[in-house]
Amino acid sequence: MNPEWAGQEATAFPDNWTVGLSFLHNLFAREHNSFVAEFRSLAERTPSADCGLRDPAQPKHVIHYKDVTPDELFEVARLVVAAEIAKIHTTEWTPQLLYNEPLYLGMNANWNGLLGENGAKSQRHSATLSPPVSENRATL
Repeated sequence: MNPEWAGQEATAFPDNWTVGLSFLHNLFAREHNSFVAEFRSLAERTPSADCGLRDPAQPKHVIHYKDVTPDELFEVARLVVAAEIAKIHTTEWTPQLLYNEPLYLGMNANWNGLLGENGAKSQRHSATLSPPVSENRATL
């Protein structure tokens, strides 16, 4: 390791490392570990239960908690965290940074389908251009 980087987290791009990136890496590493811990807790309590995972080659085959290897669990946790990051980026960050109605509708269509969360045509075509605030979201 380059002596100039002593004390920094090991990354592929240490010259551009910031406190914000460190925070996000730490946060999502903890989220990954939390997912793994919860999965292992459920596996310990109900080893023969359906864990909800499926092999794309055999989608009807039930995978039990006890059948998931540590490497598979690590990779599944990576996919879950990657999906969380993608959803945050798509439905929260991008619309706030680059808001316009077509972008907002397109970004949300990735997660809720073209017709919206309720399966009905969006009622968002009003005079306002601010995204709706759901009841379960905290507001500032």
